[in-house]
Amino acid sequence: MNDIAAEKRKKAAKNLMFFISVLIIYIICIVILKFWVLPWRRDVRREKCIEKILILKDVVKEFKKDFKRYPDDWTELVSKGYLKCIPRCPWASNAYIYINEGDSFRIEYFSPRSHKGSRLKELYYDSEKGLVIVDKD
Repeated sequence: MNDIAAEKRKKAAKNLMFFISVLIIYIICIVILKFWVLPWRRDVRREKCIEKILILKDVVKEFKKDFKRYPDDWTELVSKGYLKCIPRCPWASNAYIYINEGDSFRIEYFSPRSHKGSRLKELYYDSEKGLVIVDKD
């Protein structure tokens, strides 16, 4: 009888050690994901957003070169074949905002809150100021 009880305790201890080992590996994976993978992914998405704004800036400037004025909105660029569709931010999937100010223009993303988890406070392209990136403190 003592042998059976001792065997059960031994098996329970073995199962507990296995569970603790799996739990430790799981915690290590979460730490790696949180502090290495997620910040890297956030930076990649940020760079894609910046790259897309700069491409859109070039498209708007090309339109101005051809028509001697800035387009009224994204739909004009789509209808004239400069863009395939209204551009969206690769991070937040919201449409970029285009503002025609007559002799200048501005391209910005939907809102700072749409870039959850980023360090961005502001990100836009202004034809007079250039690319403006303001990070949170």
